[in-house]
Amino acid sequence: MKIVNKQEFYKLPAGTLFSFYEPCIFTGINIKGKTIQDMEKPIDFFYKSLIGNVSANHTGEFLDILSTANENKNEFKLDFITSSRDGIFDEESLYAIYNTNEILYLSNLISTCIGYK
Repeated sequence: MKIVNKQEFYKLPAGTLFSFYEPCIFTGINIKGKTIQDMEKPIDFFYKSLIGNVSANHTGEFLDILSTANENKNEFKLDFITSSRDGIFDEESLYAIYNTNEILYLSNLISTCIGYK
């Protein structure tokens, strides 16, 4: 794993696995999408979250789904297709980048969960 700043992050390819990072705090596991450019200058990026991405059409539906699931202990669908735009224009932002070995290890570790209920 390595920590990079925003300008270094923009240069990474789509498909990079990362967590948002503040000193000593990692948030989420995400897949970087396309970097958004303005006149050839990177200004933002898309990403897919792998955590907490409830399949909902709007915030009200998101809250209803989670409230119902919490009360009734029922399952709900996740959305692994929709991307989000970062929209945080803080040039001091940091990102924790997973390397290939770490991604393979995570993949193997997650595969051990298959069949768990």
